[in-house]
Amino acid sequence: MSDQNIIPRLPLFTPGCNISFLDKAIAKGAESVIVDLEDAVAPERKEMARDNLQKFSIQSLFVLMERTPQNLKVT
Repeated sequence: MSDQNIIPRLPLFTPGCNISFLDKAIAKGAESVIVDLEDAVAPERKEMARDNLQKFSIQSLFVLMERTPQNLKVT
């Protein structure tokens, strides 16, 4: 496969305070998701964002791993 045929994989950035954004990321086929717990989250919603991330991680980890090509490392 030549470099011209490689489709770049870009992460999806989403705030952690909105669980529906996290669920949609998986439903829409995101291969990687970066959850922002700081700048995109109001101070009074940071605890909620952390809780959402924990729920999201448990539900979605295996789905994302199935979508990750074998030659990429999941960290």
